[in-house]
Amino acid sequence: NYIASVSRKTFGNSGENIILNGIVPIEYTTRIESNKLEVTFADCLVGQAQSSYKYNSSLISGMNFKSQAVNGKTNTVLTITTSKPAKFAVGTSDGNCTLNIMFVDKSLLESRTPIVVLDAGHGGRDPGASGDSLSEKEVNLKIVLKVGKILAGKGLKVVYTRQDDTYVGLDERTTLANLLNAAVFISVHQNANVSSTPSGTETYCYYPVSDPNLYMQKEERYNLALRLQEALVDMLGRKDRGVKEGNLAVLRESKMPSALVEMVFISNPEEEALLKKDTFLEKGAQAIAEAIAQYMKSYADNR
Repeated sequence: NYIASVSRKTFGNSGENIILNGIVPIEYTTRIESNKLEVTFADCLVGQAQSSYKYNSSLISGMNFKSQAVNGKTNTVLTITTSKPAKFAVGTSDGNCTLNIMFVDKSLLESRTPIVVLDAGHGGRDPGASGDSLSEKEVNLKIVLKVGKILAGKGLKVVYTRQDDTYVGLDERTTLANLLNAAVFISVHQNANVSSTPSGTETYCYYPVSDPNLYMQKEERYNLALRLQEALVDMLGRKDRGVKEGNLAVLRESKMPSALVEMVFISNPEEEALLKKDTFLEKGAQAIAEAIAQYMKSYADNR
């Protein structure tokens, strides 16, 4: 590979975004310290990158590139040092040919209130998907109320977007969470397809590079979704459809780490039958609650 260009953008009060373009998909590893990020590009020439860069920045104190010979191949190492402890988010876009490095001054990050907002998808005049006899809105609510009860038993503060069969707009759901400055937002749904064949569990998160505020939560958002997905698959034993990125309204508009769970397919007769069993709903709720509790413990500062 070959570094074709290096550019810098800023966002917010002190956010920095360093953008590197390769000519083929970029392979890289990172090493992060409080005031330093080191990115090693495997089998990649320095190319158009300068040996060092100086920016008029309150956060960047230095940025340099150097070549490194390893096992007959040439790697390129980028080192960014900051004047203050920083939070970094690193990832690729554009077919993995572009690397985005975003970072902000840690001291400017807003601490979040340790509140879990639980969102039962659909409700009221919006039934959601349906099986032969079940309505998604009813199943979602049953699960969410069970999750809330378990979390409250663990000493966590829980707020619901709805606690009965009420219609709540998508914007109202995230507005509530944002006003509370909640630590996490979890939306519970059941999947559906025109075919009755698809089955299994999947979980969505969203952190587009086009929205720096969400991208800075890349690690937290993916980790939250992954914990939920793994816990549900382990507890329910259904097909693992993985963690996916989706531009869904409640994920896009929530300012805190958020995830949307599609527990199983209500359109699949076997899984609809499972959704009729309270023991199955209890298992699903237990999995979701445990994943949230573990996440809250790992990210105690909720930044």
